[in-house]
Amino acid sequence: MPTLHLSALYEHPLKSARGQAVETAEVCPEGLAFDRRFLVHTPDGTFVSGRSHPRLVLIEPRWDGLTLKLSAPGVSDLTLQPTLTRETSVAVWKDRFPAWDQGDTAAAWFSAFLKDTVRLAWLGESRRLLRWDRDRRVTFADAAPLLLLGTASLRNLSDRVGETLSMRRFRPNLVVDGVQPFEEDSWRRLRIGEVEFLNLDGCGRCEFTTIDPETAERHPRGEPVATLEAFRRVDTGIYFGMNLMPLSTGMLRCGDPVTVLEHRRPLIFGPMPSFPGTSVAGWPEGPAVLRCTAVRTEAPEVKTFRLVRQDGQKVGWNAGQYLSVKLTLPDGIVHRSYSLSSAPGTELEVTVKRFEDGRASGWIHEHWRVGSTIQAEALGGNFTLQDHPWPSYLFLGAGSGVTPLISMLRWIADQDLNVAVAFHQTYRTRAEVLFAAELETLRQRLGDRLKLTTRITAEEGRMDHQSLVKFCPDLRDRRAFVCGPSGFRAGVRELLMGAGFKVDRRYHEELFGEAPMVVPDDAVPGIMTFIKSKKKVLSDGRTTILQLAERAGIELPSSCRSGDCGTCRVSLSDGTWVLACRCYPSGDETFEL
Repeated sequence: MPTLHLSALYEHPLKSARGQAVETAEVCPEGLAFDRRFLVHTPDGTFVSGRSHPRLVLIEPRWDGLTLKLSAPGVSDLTLQPTLTRETSVAVWKDRFPAWDQGDTAAAWFSAFLKDTVRLAWLGESRRLLRWDRDRRVTFADAAPLLLLGTASLRNLSDRVGETLSMRRFRPNLVVDGVQPFEEDSWRRLRIGEVEFLNLDGCGRCEFTTIDPETAERHPRGEPVATLEAFRRVDTGIYFGMNLMPLSTGMLRCGDPVTVLEHRRPLIFGPMPSFPGTSVAGWPEGPAVLRCTAVRTEAPEVKTFRLVRQDGQKVGWNAGQYLSVKLTLPDGIVHRSYSLSSAPGTELEVTVKRFEDGRASGWIHEHWRVGSTIQAEALGGNFTLQDHPWPSYLFLGAGSGVTPLISMLRWIADQDLNVAVAFHQTYRTRAEVLFAAELETLRQRLGDRLKLTTRITAEEGRMDHQSLVKFCPDLRDRRAFVCGPSGFRAGVRELLMGAGFKVDRRYHEELFGEAPMVVPDDAVPGIMTFIKSKKKVLSDGRTTILQLAERAGIELPSSCRSGDCGTCRVSLSDGTWVLACRCYPSGDETFEL
């Protein structure tokens, strides 16, 4: 018997019911041929599992591809041949897709045994898209086609719990032996017998594992979840076992050798180690005068400006932060924030794109020269690696939105951090590409720690689900940093959510430019009164409070100008607060300014 081998195979024809130990199994693109092909669901199509209906684990299904035989304690056996007579809609977590209802007799059998009104669905030919690859289908499984678990990992967990835990409790398809505990965490691509697999991510565990598969009783101490919680938790849950996707098809047999073809970075459980902080004390308190010492053109309408403090004080920052500046324009004072593109520990640089209607960016391009002085107000922002340490990242930038990301990448290289980065940048045309030569140099320096792609939308169109997951198949393991125009950010969020990425936990977004303003159709003109300055401004209800104040020469604190940072919050006469970067469409108003 090979040292590393497939020691057991399980098929679970009915989701959440008892699994069948088999000697051989056929691997199809969507999983094992006889695995998770039937589903119990509520009348509205929502799937039913052992989490809510523990007695499901007592049902023993037998499925040969033609006939389903069901046995359960205290009830007569049921035998049925699945039909494609009545299409129905079912939901497994966030996925809703068509399946085939198996009639009233099956519904009555399950309803009687589970003591609830439920029905039975058959998958037939799967029409449920796999989140990792929209050209593939998946069964009624929670997320991935197959689940793998190592026997050594189970023994380790049993020792920690203090009792022997059954492999059936964790419902794997593939069990491997001859490995160290949790060694499978580090596998990326593997071959079992004649079939290759891709390790997608860790399998999240829930209270279902506390159900005894022999009795349907819950563990009195909440095990093994209580123990897993203590040593297998990350920010998105607790993990035990690995989700796999087949890269080929074929037959598996117990005893087949297992060959690891490629490794991945395993998740870090418990507190993340911190990254180095800034190399100097930071930004000395209060506004400062900066002097421009160099200007270089990065692309048409994009320039980088190197700046130093006029008073000679050192400046420190974290990669990803921004510089807030005060600009005195011919038509008034404006405040802007620009991401730093240089790495901490080097000289301060900002990279600014000139927009056609950019009031500030156009002025900067025309007036900032070597020797120019700039009024700087502060450094800020928590769009930084130091605030969000992680072993692997996904950087997604569009246009000059790549500037904070290049700062992060430069810093990673300077610090020689052992972190992985998948960096995808998007531009409309090739002429707009930034930092191309340097990025290639960084790729050579960082080796397999950096994966880099560039997309030109005029030639290839926008990034879609398939191109995203092909570029970064392990994106659900990573922490995402996204910067670019609002439409790009919204599209990226949608793509990541569609791939099962936890945007509420690992998604970080930096604003780029001014967000498009929603202008009210029923705006009421009025007089804006600013109490402290005693100035009155006529408002059409469609112009932002911030713009009206700036036109009147009133300085308001502001930064992103899109409402996300909250810096421009102002008080109304009734004591309520509004953001000055928004319109006030309801007639007269008085501000405490």
